[in-house]
Amino acid sequence: IEAAMEKLGIRLKAAVKIKNDNLFVEGFVTASLIICVGAMAIVGAMEDGLSGDSSTLTAKALLDFALVAILASAYGVGVVFSALPIFVYQGAITLIAALFGAVISETLIGQLSFVGSALIVCVGVNLVKEKTFRVANMLPALLIPVFVEIWQALSTWMLQKG
Repeated sequence: IEAAMEKLGIRLKAAVKIKNDNLFVEGFVTASLIICVGAMAIVGAMEDGLSGDSSTLTAKALLDFALVAILASAYGVGVVFSALPIFVYQGAITLIAALFGAVISETLIGQLSFVGSALIVCVGVNLVKEKTFRVANMLPALLIPVFVEIWQALSTWMLQKG
């Protein structure tokens, strides 16, 4: 996943014809991960999909704006392009929550927030120590709570059927 994000960053850099920015791809990947894996990204998108309440996403957008401004001063213009994967990621979560809202429990939301928080810690470590964790490759960990929730629901249903 991380290699695919880096390739996307390289393609974006070529598409906008930026040649002398050695930090474009790193800025794109770093900003994308920081903004995508946090608990507010997950919970805010789920709240928006479940109830139409976008207040958490609005607050997150303000925080993200400040973060992008800070990261852009260190990594350059590549950070701005993190808006593309963020739109897809949060949009997908919102759509899934809207479609499957009846089966999404508070426990699942809490577990997803926990995994997202653990991933954001890994991103923080990467900012201090160069490439300690390949966080994008850990994104499928967000599916584990979903599979556990499905397993529990199926187990309960099978027990009730006898």
